[in-house]
Amino acid sequence: QTVLKGTRTKRKLADALWELLETTPLERVQVHPLTDRCGIHRQTFYCHFADVYELFTWLSGGRGGACAIILSQLEKWIREGCGPAPESMAALLEQMENTEDFGAKKTGLPG
Repeated sequence: QTVLKGTRTKRKLADALWELLETTPLERVQVHPLTDRCGIHRQTFYCHFADVYELFTWLSGGRGGACAIILSQLEKWIREGCGPAPESMAALLEQMENTEDFGAKKTGLPG
């Protein structure tokens, strides 16, 4: 029961992060707006994640999964004809480029 509750809280935080990324660059996302959207205490966030970047990494399934989830989100925004501020898109692409996985594919060298 506790494990499921923790997972639900993490999913709520992850959903809130994607919502915020539609208008806010990743580097400017703060914990307080995330927790407000979820209706949880700020300290609860820190019971699960050290910072917003750790939440993003969890959401993307670790460094290797970041590329797929970022591309999926960008594709959705393009398909729906909407999307985040250009700064948010740039931050997502930068995050993707900084993953070992992407670097290896881009250069042909191990990550």
